[in-house]
Amino acid sequence: MQFHFILPLLVFGVCFADDEIGDIPTDVDDDNDVGSAVGTVAERQIWWDSLLESRKTHLTNLFDLEWFNKEIDDQTRVAYAYMAQGVYDFLDSGVDSNPDDSYIGFAPLLLRASFHGSGSFTHATGTGGSNGGTIFNHAELADDQNGCISGATTELYDLFHGHSMVPLSDSLVIAGVVALDTMNFPRMDLIPVTGGRDTIQNVAHRDRLPEVDDDPTARFTQQYDLTLSQTVSLIGGAHNFGSAHAKCSKYQGQWTASPLDWFGPEGSDPTFFPDLLRDDWRWYKVCSFENNTVDYISMDDPFANGAIPEDSEDEDEEDEDEDEDGDSDSEGEEMCLVMKSEEPLDCESQAMRGCDFEDGLYSNNNSPCNVNL
Repeated sequence: MQFHFILPLLVFGVCFADDEIGDIPTDVDDDNDVGSAVGTVAERQIWWDSLLESRKTHLTNLFDLEWFNKEIDDQTRVAYAYMAQGVYDFLDSGVDSNPDDSYIGFAPLLLRASFHGSGSFTHATGTGGSNGGTIFNHAELADDQNGCISGATTELYDLFHGHSMVPLSDSLVIAGVVALDTMNFPRMDLIPVTGGRDTIQNVAHRDRLPEVDDDPTARFTQQYDLTLSQTVSLIGGAHNFGSAHAKCSKYQGQWTASPLDWFGPEGSDPTFFPDLLRDDWRWYKVCSFENNTVDYISMDDPFANGAIPEDSEDEDEEDEDEDEDGDSDSEGEEMCLVMKSEEPLDCESQAMRGCDFEDGLYSNNNSPCNVNL
């Protein structure tokens, strides 16, 4: 497997244009308010002077050494290292991004947020991407593809906003790289961070991330100018971490048996790609509810014998027509049913493996599938 999948996280969107306006956190421009992990110049220097040389080397090596050693001054170097250490400390604190899964950790969500912050980049126009930190803007977070990303951006904002030397946009990239390091990604030498991005601006790049029904080959190669091998490495490598959560992405389930580690059980090779070749995949209609339960309903393989599934958009259009004709509940009544968990938030057809259970309703934190099988 190639290890270049994370490189786009660092290079997407070196610049962007103010082409889409959105709102920003109300206190971003308050110069008197800084994040809890920013520290003062004096505090950061005392911390740096007290570090073991081995730790200094480890933090320094997260960055592009040409940029880190030659293009920024001593105080700025310490500030960047201090921010990286702040992310390590945050991840080591035992914080959990989602109680409805099988592991306690935040690193996978930081990695996902880092990619989504970069994933608005469009090669053809040179706009979007991590520069500017537009993913912190509420309007961009409101995209369906960014479900639950606010959990990461809120934490990073609380830790690092108001920094006079390191822009908040850089914190998201640093967080993604530190998250990879804590999850034992073996080629950290391939992903050095270069800082100096613009600070947050009143811009939101909407609807630029791939949809679940997009052709990833076309979308990633055309929008991001990636090769096919880079696209496969990006998707497969990223999904070697963490889990899917129905409330966040409409899908439910753990990707691998070791969601917080690049390697498989007992140090074995990553398992995401080998699992794809297993023959114990089963199809379910997976419906998530407001009360943190998920309904699993067995279904036939929609791709059996080379079949092409019917376009679900046609069904959506029929539902909309029914609403207009007054043949279904009003929008307000439907929302009430959702809030009472009588109607699902969303349903998706999903392939799952390691599953041998009765159809029915299960809690989010009690997945019926065993990925260790």
